[in-house]
Amino acid sequence: MKMQTQWLLTGMFTLVLVGCGGGGGGSSDNGGGSAAAPSAPTRAMSDIVVASDNTLSSTYQLTIDVNLTQLSGKQAYIVICPNNGQKIDYDSCFTKASLDNGIGKFELLLPNHQLSLIAEVTPMEAGSNPLTFTWQYDNQAQSTWLIP
Repeated sequence: MKMQTQWLLTGMFTLVLVGCGGGGGGSSDNGGGSAAAPSAPTRAMSDIVVASDNTLSSTYQLTIDVNLTQLSGKQAYIVICPNNGQKIDYDSCFTKASLDNGIGKFELLLPNHQLSLIAEVTPMEAGSNPLTFTWQYDNQAQSTWLIP
């Protein structure tokens, strides 16, 4: 019974909406029709010019070479993360690794929008403070970051 009532009401509302139409009710003397907006000219793919040095790549390669002689004989941990100018977000780091006598080498493939990185090296000794280093993207397909 309930289902029949729903169908009946739905049918009646549909008929009312169709019967009412969508017109404005007034007369319109606009000369017979409306003018279409001019469309923008379309360009063919062959018309697009890309500079020969643009590889259309959305990533770049970064080699990070760490050589911290002051950590020789000590254990240390490094994180390399996006640098947003605020506190390091350790959940978004690109690399988390240990250093062997203060030495490490890392290869990262980064998105082009990643313009700044921060590295934090933490010696595994009581009372030691982390060392912090920053790096800025230089618009090169391959870059090297030396952390002395």
